Amino acid sequence: MLLEEGATHYKPIAWDDAYELIAQEIRDMEHPDQSVFYTSGRTSNEAAFAYQLLVRGIGTNNLPDCSNMCHESSGSALVETIGIGKGSVSLTDLETASLIFVAGQNPGTNHPRMLSALEKAKKNGAVIISVNPLPEAGLLRFENPQNISGMVVGTQLTDDFLQIRAGGDQALFQGLGKYLLEAEAEGRKTPGLPTVLDHEFIKDHTVGIDEYLRYLEKAEWDDIVEATGLTLEQIKSTGERLLASSATIVCWAMGLTQHKHSVPTLRDVVNVLLLQGNIGKPGAGVCPVRGHSNVQGDRTMGIFEKMPENFHDRLDHEFQFRSPGRMASTPWPPSAPCGTARSVYSSAWAATSCGQPPIPRSRNSRWPTPA
Repeated sequence: MLLEEGATHYKPIAWDDAYELIAQEIRDMEHPDQSVFYTSGRTSNEAAFAYQLLVRGIGTNNLPDCSNMCHESSGSALVETIGIGKGSVSLTDLETASLIFVAGQNPGTNHPRMLSALEKAKKNGAVIISVNPLPEAGLLRFENPQNISGMVVGTQLTDDFLQIRAGGDQALFQGLGKYLLEAEAEGRKTPGLPTVLDHEFIKDHTVGIDEYLRYLEKAEWDDIVEATGLTLEQIKSTGERLLASSATIVCWAMGLTQHKHSVPTLRDVVNVLLLQGNIGKPGAGVCPVRGHSNVQGDRTMGIFEKMPENFHDRLDHEFQFRSPGRMASTPWPPSAPCGTARSVYSSAWAATSCGQPPIPRSRNSRWPTPA
């Protein structure tokens, strides 16, 4: 389809004419960076790789995709904290988790495939906490159309609904971190641990814990309550859910990513998970829920303006051209201490695993321990 200059409607165009028009526009550019090549998660891995190869062969690194508008903040926060900008869980993890947060996300409207996974989790004994400014009927209760009992009886998915103030999610997770810290001081325990916090995990795989805990100690409960719009009892009750959980997953979508302080918010989400060692073991981890089927595959195949240097090196070697857009000043993964970014919304430091020895794959039977 072609929208000509000055026209109000698209019109059909033959493939040969389309190819010639695109080629002529590219030839007429003064510089390749005058072009932008957009794609979405509907692209297959193979098509995405061929597409980025064509674009870099033309001479530009302008490769935006749909995640720039939705989960770019997730990728930034996760790279800073766990070293990779992607989720760490599978559907199997959701089905075996002890506690699941669904924050800033409406699966019944935007991610219906997730409802059956949450239904299995619920039947396996998981506690589900929904965090959203508005209740979502499909998340509170799911009537599965694939079987008779699902239609007649249905499944109550949400155990606790936290009707949070818009933008108050970071304060909530800082409050949960503070509650865990106070419970630790009282000598309480998390299932499977001698204390509330997983001190062995924190020592071996995180940095910045002392600064992070000092920040939590200084945080005032009155400020947290005001920022979240929740009651202190609701926050502490949620903290009790964390204390009772042996494996916790936090899922989120646009409700957490579309704020000016979205990256600090997600850093604090990860901080809470790291405190109890909820990364790299079955039934636990981070779960940014995407609306397109292959956004992560796109990024892996090179649809990204910040691909690592070794990716460009391999393209140069294999295809005999100089790949543009190298980010020599941005190491991958980051080698600088993590969690140092500050804002009026964020904790002074983040308790992150970035820059530390990788989490041993033996913590999760799906990941073999390297020789």
